[in-house]
Amino acid sequence: MGGVWGTVGSLHCGVQAMKGGVLSKELVVACLYDKNQVVLFDPETKEVVKVIEVKGPWKCATSRDHIAATTAGYGLHLLTRDGDLVQVIPESEDARCAAFHPSNPNVLSNGFWDGSVRMWDVQGQHVGSSFKEHSDRVTNIRFGSDGRLFLSSRDKTASIVTLDSQYKIVSCIKLEGHSDLVTDILPLSSNQCVTCSDDMTIKVWALADGSFSLRILVWDVRSPGADRSRGAPDGAVRW
Repeated sequence: MGGVWGTVGSLHCGVQAMKGGVLSKELVVACLYDKNQVVLFDPETKEVVKVIEVKGPWKCATSRDHIAATTAGYGLHLLTRDGDLVQVIPESEDARCAAFHPSNPNVLSNGFWDGSVRMWDVQGQHVGSSFKEHSDRVTNIRFGSDGRLFLSSRDKTASIVTLDSQYKIVSCIKLEGHSDLVTDILPLSSNQCVTCSDDMTIKVWALADGSFSLRILVWDVRSPGADRSRGAPDGAVRW
C-alpha cells in the first residue's frame, strides 16, 4: 500500500470491481484530503487498484456502479466504479456526507453543514424533498436496509428518518443522550443502532414499541479499563 499515505477523510468498504460483467471482489475506498485523491485498494492483496484525482475529497459512499465523494467546497463528485467522472453537483458544495439508497442505487442522499438533507439521482437531479431535522451539521448519513435514513449531527443528537416511496419525509425519531457532537451512527438491525460521540462514549439504542429506549449500553473509551455501564432513562451515564 505504498504511496497511499495522507490525511484520510473517510474509508468505505463496498465498491465492487467487475471483470467482464461478473462480480469479482470488494474493494476499499479511501478519501485522501490533502492529496486530492480517492484511492481504491484491494484489502486481500494490499495493492492499490485505482487512484482518482478529486479536489478536496472529504467522505465517500459507494454503490454497485458508482462512487460519490463529498468535497471541501467543490461539489459532490459522482464517479463510475472505474473512476470516470459522471457528474459534479455544485449545489452540494456544502455536503458533509453521502449515502446511496439500498434498493435504488441510482438515488443518494447528502447531509449538509447546516443540518439539512437533500436527495439526488445519479444524473444530478433533485428528488424527493429537502428536510432539516438538525440545528448543526450532519456529520454522517447512512441508509438502513429498510430505506430509513440514520443521521448523526454536531448538535449532539442523532435521528432516524422514515421516507415514503417518493423520498419525502414521513416521520423522524430523535436520539438524545450524548453531551457532545455525535460523530457517527450505524444501523445494526431493524431494531438497533449504535452512535459514537466526542463525549467519548458509544451508545447502543434499542427500538421498542416504536420509540427508542435510553436504557442502553455505554462504553467510556477515555479509560481502556472502563467497565460497561447502564445508561439511565434521562440519558445520563452513571458509574
